[in-house]
Amino acid sequence: MNAAANTSWWVNEPYGTYLTRRILRVFPAYYACISVLLVLAVTGIYREVPSTLDMAIHVVMSHNLIETYITSMNGVFWTLPFEWHFYLAFPLLFAIQARTGPITLYVCAVAIVLLTKAQVMITDDGFGQTLVLIRLDAFCAGMAASVISARSPLGRSAARASALAGILLLVAVPWVFANQPGVVHYYDVAGFLRPFWMHLGICLVLCALTATRTAFVAFFDHPFVVWLGTISYSIYLWHLPVVELLAVKVLGTAHRPPSAIGYFVLLASTLAIVIPVSMLSYSWVERPFLADHQ
Repeated sequence: MNAAANTSWWVNEPYGTYLTRRILRVFPAYYACISVLLVLAVTGIYREVPSTLDMAIHVVMSHNLIETYITSMNGVFWTLPFEWHFYLAFPLLFAIQARTGPITLYVCAVAIVLLTKAQVMITDDGFGQTLVLIRLDAFCAGMAASVISARSPLGRSAARASALAGILLLVAVPWVFANQPGVVHYYDVAGFLRPFWMHLGICLVLCALTATRTAFVAFFDHPFVVWLGTISYSIYLWHLPVVELLAVKVLGTAHRPPSAIGYFVLLASTLAIVIPVSMLSYSWVERPFLADHQ
């Protein structure tokens, strides 16, 4: 598959159509979650009622632009502006990748990330770390893995090795980096290395998943796993508010459970609530908007 062929879908799809599909994929479930969280805030059950400015920038999914509001409504919302702002720029990045190649794009993204981190360190201004520029390398790594795996699919043995290496790299992250002294916001040697370590692990897994069918591929192709993936966006949106509410209501503490039994109770209770809620969110909110815009 050549670079020109890779651009065919983008050339044939207007930017407005592409953006409409992205909006309908991301925003409805997000707005549904915000609506419920607002009710919980107004009734005093969960967090505080957001200010007008806080609410306004959440509506356009740009709450990363004011650091105070990054996690003000939901602790996991901080990642969504990164994704949304990447979507806005994706067609341009895709066109650049088609002309220059995936490795060149990734190297340029890494350079931008390093410059952004250096700016944050030199100026002692944390604003840069709330922008998509500081995580551009992660998105471009995924784009590179997509193109490379399409051009040169792995054989069965290589796919197995790629899957094993990727999983080992990802599982090793806590042991390799969590105990390193001073790892704060990626601004030391270990912190700078960690994203590249994780990119490599994830890309190896992605390449293995797009290769010849193996047991690894079969696992992710199992109907139950596919179903979990289908509702995973809603799971992501809802899991933390549920965990935080249960930690207070069930365990009587806003902090980590005091024992292994406490962890088990919290996990079981969370799953018992989050899975049904996510199923409803997908069925009632996500799927209706996706039906006509796949």
